Amino acid sequence: MQNLIKTLHYQKITIEKSDVKKPKNQAEETKEDDKTDEALNIFIGFILYKEGLQEDRGFFAREQNRYLPDQTIEAGRVTEICDVLNKIFQEHSEGLKSNKKYFNHYGLNYDLSEMLSDYLAETGFIPVWKNNDNVSWLLRRELFRFFDIILSHYGKFSELIALFGFIEKHKADFIEIAKNDIGSLNNNLLTCVLRTDDDLRETFNKSMMTSIFERRYTHVIDSLFAKESEFVESSVYPLISPYLKFGEEFEYYINSFSDSESEMRDKTLDPLENHLKQKGFEYLGLNKFGRRRYTLNSDFEIISFLDTTRCLEINCKPYHLDDKHAHDCFKKVINSIDFLRNNGVISYSSGHKHVDVLSATGGDPAIIMAIECELQHNPYLLRFFGNEKRIVSDREAQWHKTFGDFEKLKESAIVRMNQMIAHYNTRLMDGDYCSSNLQGMTDEEKMENLKQFTGFYSRFVHMTDFQHMTGKWKDDPYPRSYALSAPIEKYMAISLLHINGTAGIDTLPTMEFRFFRCPKTAEEVQLVNEFLQAWFQYVQQCQRDNIPLEPVPADIKASGDYSPEEVRSCSLAYLEKIGLDWRRYLVFLDEA
Repeated sequence: MQNLIKTLHYQKITIEKSDVKKPKNQAEETKEDDKTDEALNIFIGFILYKEGLQEDRGFFAREQNRYLPDQTIEAGRVTEICDVLNKIFQEHSEGLKSNKKYFNHYGLNYDLSEMLSDYLAETGFIPVWKNNDNVSWLLRRELFRFFDIILSHYGKFSELIALFGFIEKHKADFIEIAKNDIGSLNNNLLTCVLRTDDDLRETFNKSMMTSIFERRYTHVIDSLFAKESEFVESSVYPLISPYLKFGEEFEYYINSFSDSESEMRDKTLDPLENHLKQKGFEYLGLNKFGRRRYTLNSDFEIISFLDTTRCLEINCKPYHLDDKHAHDCFKKVINSIDFLRNNGVISYSSGHKHVDVLSATGGDPAIIMAIECELQHNPYLLRFFGNEKRIVSDREAQWHKTFGDFEKLKESAIVRMNQMIAHYNTRLMDGDYCSSNLQGMTDEEKMENLKQFTGFYSRFVHMTDFQHMTGKWKDDPYPRSYALSAPIEKYMAISLLHINGTAGIDTLPTMEFRFFRCPKTAEEVQLVNEFLQAWFQYVQQCQRDNIPLEPVPADIKASGDYSPEEVRSCSLAYLEKIGLDWRRYLVFLDEA
């Protein structure tokens, strides 16, 4: 089959349409840009899986196609498949050549998405759905791209077939709704349909996404454990406390709006720089992203920049809890920020905290699940540490949600997390299993484990991809035409997306705690760090003691539903529970 395809004189067989370069860039292409063999390996592997010859696997998984033992295919069937391939490649070639402008620019090319949909349509697995307005053809053409986005490149052969089945079952609804969105070609048409129709979106989540989750989650949890018989005595859980490494995002609203970035720099970055220099900071120039770098006595580095023209942001290099230089630096930075704030230039926004995931977990994904479980049980912590008034009056928690802050996705999130918790507890109590052996693993291997777990958890429990593709603002007048609309991707109280990265989110080895308010003093920075240090110590001790995780109640409150008295009493009791002196934290209630 591969030889047949290579005789059809296509200039490019690609993974994605974007792999086809514009004419001016074609001369720059290298051998690494040629995805022909990879695309054909996936395509032919899918065909052989459908014929019952190969195991199910991810489209972009690292493993090669694996043949099932004792399975054969008749020569006549091979001829039929080759005839189909010859036909769809010929028809695709004729279609491209009929568009002379495109053909002259890009030549003869075929991408994986088009090959899959054309093959399945030609073999009768999916209907051609032809009609006069072209909607059905577009829906079919975009199925694989939709599938690949919604599963973040982790979809399997069987799951694509299941998606085709779902679309076929609801074909009439998709076509009818899509007719109203045919002009929104900047977006995937299936995404537009699900964003527009609440009932169809919920049906898709509860059937298609749930079925994929249920086929995978037990394997994800099992990977956190090892057979007792395979566990050596020297590899018991290390009796050491986590030594967290922190990073900061101090964010401030710019009070007067201007379309000109230069005007915003004049109002914010320039006076901030002057004030920092007065405090002893040295300007180090711009980093590769064009952001201003400063250092204090060459011991610590901060970065200032505009995050859009509405927000001033300050980041810093990683540091530890006992880093005195960092603490002294924050005192002077916040003093300089207060200069701008007291002059009405900026106001507080948020104080996202990054924590190096290896320093917090030692490479054990179970620690992440335990921290998530703690937060979902105690959503009042968002109010205690966050912007209390804005959470209550402006629904600010939508920028850092717990499950209680979800709307229609709340039930699915809680059910899925509780399924993972139940299986985790079963393994925890099973005498044949114990916590995974992390001894002897390199940091790279540990990070790979963390990436696998957080990718799954973000995708199916946080449902970040699903929210990103189908969410919308309630007051958005153009919900069909905007691909990026809230509530989206990273707006969870604890975002795990940096660990794997996305198209719009930098890859960093960090968990992002988004629910903290912007610190008013360096002492608040320190108190939050001490809270996180104690929090991770607490969940690690629970794990050493084999304490099961508690299921999340179905009726868990949203963070905004607690009374001020409940926020105060529950939060102070929780701080004491994890070993902290709650009196020092009254500052977050503005009582100190």
